[in-house]
Order: sequence, then C-alpha cells, then structure tokens
Amino acid sequence: MALLAALEHFNQEGHPPTMRELAHRARVSLKDTRNSLNGLVRAGHVEIRAFKRVTYRNRPVALYGFPLVLEETAPAAHTLAAAIDTWR
Repeated sequence: MALLAALEHFNQEGHPPTMRELAHRARVSLKDTRNSLNGLVRAGHVEIRAFKRVTYRNRPVALYGFPLVLEETAPAAHTLAAAIDTWR
C-alpha cells in the first residue's frame, strides 16, 4: 500500500508526517488518504503520535506513525498467567 510505504519513508527520516504530507508522498487524494488512515488507525496498523499546529488549519493536525512494539510484554503476560495458575 502506498500510504504505508510513505509512512515508512517518513519514519526513516525521523519525523511523523501529517495526513497531507502522507497524501503528497503517496500521490493519493486527501479524501482517500483520510478514509484509509481512519481504517488503519482503527485496525491498529498506524497510530496517532501527536498533534501539531499548522498554518493552513485553525486546529492542530494529527501526526501519524507505526505503533511502538514492546518485546517484553509477551513474557510478562506469560509470567502473570503462570503466577495466577500457581495461585489457584
């Protein structure tokens, strides 16, 4: 998907993009970008990282990025499950 490739490009640069920046980089219309990003956020593939004030809008715009994955969450969940099973 072009939007995910554009998001990866901005991720490598080190700054989260706005919807308009993603649409421009992916060469997709703003309407299609908005609809796709809503679905990607809802599915958990993309997350809103922060909000930024811009000159072209009177409200802050969202900055998007990939979700942060913590590798230690799975072992902790197994440890908790084992402790609960032992306690029973």
